[in-house]
Amino acid sequence: LWIDGRLDLVASTEGRVLATGATLVPSLGGSNHNDGYNFTGKLDDVRLFNRGLTDAEVQALFASRPVYLTVPADPSANADDDNDGMSNEAEEIAGTDPGDSSSVLRIDEFNVSGGSVFLQWTAVPERDYQVEESTNLQAWTPVAGQGPVRLEPPASPGPLLSVTFPATPQGPHYYRLKVTRTTP
Repeated sequence: LWIDGRLDLVASTEGRVLATGATLVPSLGGSNHNDGYNFTGKLDDVRLFNRGLTDAEVQALFASRPVYLTVPADPSANADDDNDGMSNEAEEIAGTDPGDSSSVLRIDEFNVSGGSVFLQWTAVPERDYQVEESTNLQAWTPVAGQGPVRLEPPASPGPLLSVTFPATPQGPHYYRLKVTRTTP
């Protein structure tokens, strides 16, 4: 059990640890078969994983921005509840808040100097970032030699990721971040 990003006292027990009867629904923070055995505090940020996480992964999750559980005005993934130009689905993938128009994914720094391009942005854990380029804003390809980059645990809130790569010698070039969600 982890509390506030730190491993708490761990105890083991033998026997049934989860009610599995046909009429019993598993519960978190209480007992569905014993009225006097209930947690009296508050639970927040509960997550279930299909494997044990490493200490670094747990600490990175604790340090990251909160997970937003929102009920969109329009349940369509294509809706844009905060009218910031990103769909609710795209915001979930990017790790931004679909209810806050100031919560956006953007390249914070862009410099071309000495034959190199430098890009920097605020990253979110559990995401892979691939820099792509285009000459016409229609066809996009990954920047050569720049595989997806990922925020590695442990990470503090609002960490910055950056890449530097050779500038293309001629003509206009456009860059974007392609974000994919990963699982810890």
